[in-house]
Amino acid sequence: MKVRFRFPNGEEVDVAGYEALNLLAHGQIAERSLQSRCGGHCECGTCRVIVESGAVSAMRPEEKALLARLGVTDSRVRLACQTFPADSKLNVVGVPAEKFIDARGKKSG
Repeated sequence: MKVRFRFPNGEEVDVAGYEALNLLAHGQIAERSLQSRCGGHCECGTCRVIVESGAVSAMRPEEKALLARLGVTDSRVRLACQTFPADSKLNVVGVPAEKFIDARGKKSG
């Protein structure tokens, strides 16, 4: 299994994928910091990524509620801290360029 991150500057980084690790941890393996103001506790919403292809874990109610509160309507947008790769295929994850206001009212970045 592989996870490919696509960054706003056009850079792509592939890392080995592990079902037990969320996408935030995969970003650390790739030696790339993904935004995460709350440290991966599904509290801020700043670790948003876009799942471009591949299967990932089902969305938990906490993640769904936070994304709804933040006004996110695109079903491809997930929180890296709550999303796990779910198959042996390549999972492609787009990393947005924008900085997000987190659910606690703090600017990321």
